[in-house]
Amino acid sequence: MKSPDWKDCLPRVLAHLGEATQASRVYVFKKHFGPDDSLLISQLDEWCDAGIEPQIENPTLQNMGFAQAGYSRWIGLFNEGLPVCGVVKDIPPEEQREFTREGILSVICFPIQVGNDWWGFIGFDDCRTEREWSAIEIEALRTAVSTLGAAIQRKITEEAVFKGETSYQGLFNSVSDAIYIQNTDGRFLDVNDGAVRMYGYPKSFF
Repeated sequence: MKSPDWKDCLPRVLAHLGEATQASRVYVFKKHFGPDDSLLISQLDEWCDAGIEPQIENPTLQNMGFAQAGYSRWIGLFNEGLPVCGVVKDIPPEEQREFTREGILSVICFPIQVGNDWWGFIGFDDCRTEREWSAIEIEALRTAVSTLGAAIQRKITEEAVFKGETSYQGLFNSVSDAIYIQNTDGRFLDVNDGAVRMYGYPKSFF
């Protein structure tokens, strides 16, 4: 939360979570949409325990059609803010294919809530045991994921404000007529480039 950009500390966060939970892999996927408005997911980052094969270079995990790949059930749960968890052999067959290929025995994934929607999800794999996640572990992880969601929300908000200010400043200075902003005491707060050209004084003069 203290970092200017959550992406800078994401690898460290995933490592801490992986070590604390004794997971085999911890990863983050982002949701986005294709040209036909189909829901896609792409892996952004990953931490792996020693001896576990990384999947960050797996092309299957980039621009994956989430529903088409068999994860419609996940979309429904994520839309409700709920996690998905289970032993791989016990989950629906259409969801098992990629997990089996990656050697995953059990998995738990939480939607990352940003605003009123899920932005993506964070997942924890166990490739060594058919692990059943306890209610205490699930609640602790939910809290950690909420913190990540808040950091992403803050960055999105900051970028939106900066973009709005940049757009305003560009419009302000593109007008050829003189525009100036004053406070109630008549002191100049800002002038545009048109005013500089018209009066022949630099902005610092006003």
